[in-house]
Amino acid sequence: MFLFGHLGITLGLFFIIGYLVPGVRSRINYWYVAFGAILPDIIDKTVGRVIFAHSLANGHLIAHTLVFGCFLALAGFYLYKHNMDARVLTVSGASLLHLVEDRLWTKPATLL
Repeated sequence: MFLFGHLGITLGLFFIIGYLVPGVRSRINYWYVAFGAILPDIIDKTVGRVIFAHSLANGHLIAHTLVFGCFLALAGFYLYKHNMDARVLTVSGASLLHLVEDRLWTKPATLL
């Protein structure tokens, strides 16, 4: 999936969610959605293609796993519960959508 694919699909889905659920609309910050949509690629492309270019030239490493997505979601739920701050929760939702858009269920070794 390309950069604009991740951004467009994720932003579109969050826009539809905000339209269908009016109570959530005011809590969605689309800058955080855009950041979360490309966060797995920012992390993994940097690590996989720059740092480990000769051994692990792969763009799906740490941030393309369910562990990373669940860690972000848990941090988001914690911050939302204690501070009523939905920013990290928004980033985690967009990041998990990135995994769906990359169709990582076809690569269970990476996903799990």
